[in-house]
Amino acid sequence: MILDTCHGNSTAVGTIDLGLTIADFSASLAHGEYCAKNASYIRPDDAGSILPWPYTLAWFLIHFPITLIRVHRWEKVQALSIILAVTTVWFQLQAYTSSIEPEAVLVWMPIFVVLDIGAMMQLVFLIVEDTGFWPLVRALPNFLPLSARRSSTASSTVVGSEEVRIEGSGKTATATPLPPSWNELSREPASSELVGRAWLAMLSFILGILLLSIQLFGLSMAIKGFQSDHVTAQWCSTFFATAVAVESDCRLYNVTPSLSQGIGCITIKGYEQYTWLQASIIIISLSLAFQVFDCTIMTLVSSTTRWRGAKMKRPWFTMFTGNIVLLVLIVVGVFQSQRLPRDVSPSVLVYKHGMGLGDSNHTCIGELTPYGVRGAIIGWTDGFLESWGDTYSPKSYSPKSY
Repeated sequence: MILDTCHGNSTAVGTIDLGLTIADFSASLAHGEYCAKNASYIRPDDAGSILPWPYTLAWFLIHFPITLIRVHRWEKVQALSIILAVTTVWFQLQAYTSSIEPEAVLVWMPIFVVLDIGAMMQLVFLIVEDTGFWPLVRALPNFLPLSARRSSTASSTVVGSEEVRIEGSGKTATATPLPPSWNELSREPASSELVGRAWLAMLSFILGILLLSIQLFGLSMAIKGFQSDHVTAQWCSTFFATAVAVESDCRLYNVTPSLSQGIGCITIKGYEQYTWLQASIIIISLSLAFQVFDCTIMTLVSSTTRWRGAKMKRPWFTMFTGNIVLLVLIVVGVFQSQRLPRDVSPSVLVYKHGMGLGDSNHTCIGELTPYGVRGAIIGWTDGFLESWGDTYSPKSYSPKSY
């Protein structure tokens, strides 16, 4: 097979400092050799992939059953809801720390935090309704260990009852403190439970506000990124490791080294990035509207109010939205990992110069395949943990160290 170039002999190949043109590769172009017997996959570079669909599926399989339990037995999953919310906060802050550039939107887009915001909203509203707002507020200062408060109360009782003077007799007698009544003992667990509920409601409120802030920040970054005209994406392959340029569909791309060892990358327009920037704006805006709906409904109705048998004091809009978003991410993740990026054809013309070839110039045909789950995991993880620096990617793996 001979893959002809669409460019004239005077077209520059590679960076300007190399001084190469198509004419320098004319002899090799006539042979039409393949770069390798087998095809190689082309994958996104750092932060170029959405959350790999097996990870999203696992996240959905955790969240969906808990969502169902929250509808009927919300008391049973209070701790799990808090743990998931804390995990989501860490997840999003880690993504923001690595990069908030529009090129990395596939990693940092906060489109599924709506599920945890709804969970925190539900905890706050139902705890306040069950216990009352002011009893919870009064219980917050009692966060000191109950044993310490009991000992303090007991010591004050003993000191206050050491000596009692009997009027008219001039005698003193030592009063014997009475043991606490059974009613007092039975009230202690209730007091302890009230303190726990108060702090659980406060923690849920703080996490909800933090998640909302993360959501609003992501919306502002998505709007800003979508307005940019220079969002790009890097796609890498082992075929490009020793190349200076790659031609695909009559477009010529310069090759740059990747932080990953043994591959080279080409830079194309970030079509997927623009798609997900726009999707993030739409999804987050709808999520904010649904959160307002749920908050309004849960404020106006009681826990006994039902509509067609369904309990109304539940964040129905956010629960449905969050789970649907996760399902969409799974489907899109499967689809994206099984196709080539836009503007990249299955057969590309690879231009090589030097790099163990002496002073010769060489071209070959590279057969490319989709990146699959493995490529998605590498591309997403490299972007998600980029802020870890040498802890994640040691310097010995960087091209600069050679």
